[in-house]
Amino acid sequence: MKYRFFLAVPLLFLSYITADAQSVQLPDLGSLERKSLLDEQFDSNSRDWFTENQYLIARIENGVYIVKCKNFQGSSGLTFIPSSIDYSKDFEIETIIKIISGSGGLVFGMNNDYNHYRIELTSAGDIYGVKQSSKLEQVFKSQKNIFVKTGDSNKIRIVKTGSTFYLYINENFIKDFKGIRPFGNAIGFNVGVKSEIQAEYLKVSYLEKKTEPLVTERNISATEQKKEPAAEQKPVVIVPAPLPSGPPEITWTSPGAERVNINEYTAHAKATVKSLSRLVQVRFYINDVSVGESEFRTMDGDTSRYLIDRILNLKDGENSVYFLATNEKGESTRSPMRYFVNPEATPPVLGWIMPGESSSIVNTEEVSIEGLIKSASGINSTSVLVNGFPQAEENRFQQGLNGEMKVKKNIVLRDGENSVYLIAANNAGRVQSEKRTIIYNKSIAEKRLALVIGNSEYKNGVSLKNPVNDANLIEGTLKQLGFDVIKSLNVDKAAMENSIREFSRQMSNYNVALFYYAGHGIQVDGVNYLIPVDAKLENKNECSWEAVAVNRVTDEFGKHETNTNIVILDACRNNPFRSWVRGPEQGFKAMGPVNGTIISYATSEGATAADGTGVNGLFTEELVKQMVVPQTVESVFKATRKSVMERSNKMQVPVEWNYLIGDFYFKR
Repeated sequence: MKYRFFLAVPLLFLSYITADAQSVQLPDLGSLERKSLLDEQFDSNSRDWFTENQYLIARIENGVYIVKCKNFQGSSGLTFIPSSIDYSKDFEIETIIKIISGSGGLVFGMNNDYNHYRIELTSAGDIYGVKQSSKLEQVFKSQKNIFVKTGDSNKIRIVKTGSTFYLYINENFIKDFKGIRPFGNAIGFNVGVKSEIQAEYLKVSYLEKKTEPLVTERNISATEQKKEPAAEQKPVVIVPAPLPSGPPEITWTSPGAERVNINEYTAHAKATVKSLSRLVQVRFYINDVSVGESEFRTMDGDTSRYLIDRILNLKDGENSVYFLATNEKGESTRSPMRYFVNPEATPPVLGWIMPGESSSIVNTEEVSIEGLIKSASGINSTSVLVNGFPQAEENRFQQGLNGEMKVKKNIVLRDGENSVYLIAANNAGRVQSEKRTIIYNKSIAEKRLALVIGNSEYKNGVSLKNPVNDANLIEGTLKQLGFDVIKSLNVDKAAMENSIREFSRQMSNYNVALFYYAGHGIQVDGVNYLIPVDAKLENKNECSWEAVAVNRVTDEFGKHETNTNIVILDACRNNPFRSWVRGPEQGFKAMGPVNGTIISYATSEGATAADGTGVNGLFTEELVKQMVVPQTVESVFKATRKSVMERSNKMQVPVEWNYLIGDFYFKR
């Protein structure tokens, strides 16, 4: 079945494209005239594209913009600039992108909350249309599209006419979209996790119908046709009419008032200019400093009236703004002054997230620290001061909501005591956080604690053969490796919660904590649950009352981020409560990041794990073999995955999500 499915995809896609192209009335692009709104050729960084932040690193060289994802917390990266697109008009966005690795694409319609639409390509030739708002929504997908040139540059063109958006790849029509409502005016690019892209240019143009020249016709009378040739006349010298005279006339439309109070650092300036002679230049000034020329266009076919629409980047306090409009006769007019007033800047406020305590002890040289910065007037730079020397300096940011921004840095320690400060600067000055003392002692003894739960004998569902055996096997292995073990077998909900409570109470006395569960598990509405032996679960709404959410454990781990925390879930063997579950078996879902924690699943997201035909389950049986081999914990899970895949003929694929900073070995 798998082979038949994959062979059918290209044929289905070809028929889909043919049907779509035939049924959609495409705009006649040849009959439209383009009025340039943005023409970014990447010959410099005059538009202030991101070059580095937490999520990406980028550079402009040789006329291309190269962007690489940093994979920070498993997140993709966005780089963007403001634009003045009027989405009520017809327009075209065009770019050429090369996917060096992974995925990336064109972003448009983005607001300050990073809500946006994007067209994303992959190195495998896939196309995705994505809407990013409070959730990620895939609005279009085409795998291994025949029009995408893998390993080469691809032209992406989005044409909007009326209320419809049309997508073209390399001049080939792909898909039309209705009901798109852009969130904002920012435009740019995204780069996927573990990805790198390069952009050759980015253009935005308004689309207008071409105006045809008027042709005058007259009928020649018979008398005129018979006229004798006129006598030779002297050549007529045509003297061009003088250009219409008069300097440009300027009218502000936004803001209409001379002074306006705002609370943001970008603002729209709109005005109309009337000029009898052709307008050739509009230059803006903020606080008497030129910020460059502005684009403009004629209004509704009136060649003497022009629309000016400019996004301004402002500072705290009062910002004086005016512009000069110049026509082809060299006549200039200065606009009336407008004042955009922001609150005066105040210094940043810094707080620690991790480490939360004033003093802590670690046994790894490299650690992760995290802080919260509040600054209504933005952030100019951040760094970490370690023993008087700056580390992890950064000067480009994507500002969070309400002026808040989390900053996460990796720092390197010296042996012994280390003094650590967060540093942040904005327009009001530079501030320093409270001190954190981190003691690095590589010889510090690890104290290891484990909670092991195995549920086999279910009272209201299908019992399992191996979880208790697996729990006993894990317990013995962990004790050999120096763990203190709390073990619970065939426990109901109350006993399971008591075990977790005792585990949590003892956790602060240890620097390594491990949670192992074998038994039935299920996910409902995106939440992973461990099922006690007394659960009835007559409908899915009962899960939150009768089962135990996995995040009850991971939330406790989150309170001890400087520890090494390990979660091992050998669950999802089969759903015993089929009466209210429709469709295929649904296994655990991937969980969000938990700092200082690695989470291992016996099988991949949404799949189920086999209970095994022997005394133990397949995953646990292979896991304990690797735990006693001297290797990092990451290598333990990698080697386990390889063995399980081989023995299950790739039907079961264990996965893990790693948010550890230091190295950990079950056995050195």
